[in-house]
Amino acid sequence: MWKLPDGPRRVEEYQSIQKRDVFKVGEFVASFVVTPPPRNETLFIGLYKVASVGTCEAGTIEPMTGIDATGFYEYGMAYDDRLDEYKDRLSVGWGAGA
Repeated sequence: MWKLPDGPRRVEEYQSIQKRDVFKVGEFVASFVVTPPPRNETLFIGLYKVASVGTCEAGTIEPMTGIDATGFYEYGMAYDDRLDEYKDRLSVGWGAGA
């Protein structure tokens, strides 16, 4: 299983803030994280439905990079458990394309 400080909550916060308008309300987002070496795989960690879209308020800090996200797109995401059987088990090996 993948490990991060603050775990899934931090990844959820990270994916909910985007510089460009990349998600549409009603669409699904499959979330993945990169495993550390030597595996270097892309591991599925959950499925989310986009519930809303807005913009980040002044002073919003992007949680993983610490950059100012003022004015970035902010998505409300609802966790969907339909693919839970694949969580932490489904991985993508990109090979040389990584």
